Amino acid sequence: MSTKSTLSLKDFSNHQYYSEWALHLHATLQDSYIERAQSFDKDTLYIQFAKKNFRQCIEFKVCDGYLLIFKSIKDLASTNPKKGQLQFKELENSKVQGVYSIYQDRQLFFEFSSRKRLWIKGFGKFSNVLLQEFNIDKNTWHPNPSGIFRLGNKSDWDFIFNEEIITSNVVTEIDEQSLNERIKHLEESSLNAFRDFLFQYQKNTRIKRLEQRLQQLHKLLKESNIRIENLKLKRSNKEIGDLILAHAHSLKPGISKALVTDYYTQQRIWIKLNPDLNAADNAKKYYGKAKNEIIESQKLEENINHTVENIKSLEAELYQIRKINTLKELKPLKNETSNKKNDTLPYKEIDINGFTLWIGKNAKSNDEVLRLSSKNDLWLHAKDFTGSHVIVRKRGVDYPKDIIEEAARLAAINSKAKSQSVIPVIFTQRKFVSKIKGGLPGQVSVQKESIIDVYLK
Repeated sequence: MSTKSTLSLKDFSNHQYYSEWALHLHATLQDSYIERAQSFDKDTLYIQFAKKNFRQCIEFKVCDGYLLIFKSIKDLASTNPKKGQLQFKELENSKVQGVYSIYQDRQLFFEFSSRKRLWIKGFGKFSNVLLQEFNIDKNTWHPNPSGIFRLGNKSDWDFIFNEEIITSNVVTEIDEQSLNERIKHLEESSLNAFRDFLFQYQKNTRIKRLEQRLQQLHKLLKESNIRIENLKLKRSNKEIGDLILAHAHSLKPGISKALVTDYYTQQRIWIKLNPDLNAADNAKKYYGKAKNEIIESQKLEENINHTVENIKSLEAELYQIRKINTLKELKPLKNETSNKKNDTLPYKEIDINGFTLWIGKNAKSNDEVLRLSSKNDLWLHAKDFTGSHVIVRKRGVDYPKDIIEEAARLAAINSKAKSQSVIPVIFTQRKFVSKIKGGLPGQVSVQKESIIDVYLK
């Protein structure tokens, strides 16, 4: 084994690592029996061994394509068997006859009195724990596994076992104390390597997510600035309404456009009209558009300010994370940032596949979600039940089916209907949702709604 101070997971992917662990496990676990094998995630297997006045849990962890071995402090005997997943039940109460490594190979196996073997192989991303059984009819071991731990490695069902066993596991040149010290060193160094990998992985993941979020916010800021600039440059609907009233005497119902003199520019311009309306009602329609543009401009300004604040906050967080050097420093920053964000925003914000979703926290929060959202955002709510308003922010493309389905699921589980098996959820563009005048907080009127069924059970 390498003796350098900082080791990586790759340093434990060699035959010597498995050979030394086989020697140690052979010496300590021989004549013990398996109490239970249990997993709590797809990459970590715990096996508990016991004999008189002795109990030891061994952890086999696959991390970033490398398999590590630890003596765990976990006691499976006091763990609810319904938690996680029981593994290799056929080995329970089987006595360990020996633990052996394979010559010049990253494998070791346990041999049991029940004529079964449990193989530990550290083959990078193909690392796994495999069960081998004895073929009584042919008086030989089956060449392929009868069970595998990491089911994602489907090719392991065809794995061919290597029978080139080291002839002896008797410790001769190394005494038991020396072997125990080496195993202790292996555990400490591999645990440090695992923690370092975990830290780098979490740090890089956080940095990547923040960079993606910043990219989205900068894009949103650019789009909002372009839209607000277009509104400023666009011909005023109020002025067009004024021109319609100024030429009302010549604008009769039944015409769809009219050529009039623009008193603001002293030029002749065409004005679109609704042929079913008179001049006054056509002017009123343009005044309504002008009012909506003012409201939209105000919301855009609010969104721009909010986006700028978020960008500054995320850039500060990104700067702090890049300076962090330990996992201990990384965790508190994550919690503080999350709590601060949840406390200051009137909604819960999550990102899914590049889309930003807002989830109202309560009735008053739902009103704020409605007020802050844009007319082309997607709005969702559990049908006929109180619950959170869910907004999917428009990002210049159509809403994919999987985004609508996930947003509908969030609307369902954040409603009073969450205990039902099937929950209908209504969705429409935000512009078709309006507050009920004089209504209670969160009450809205919805037009042009569609329905999607959410299955929670």
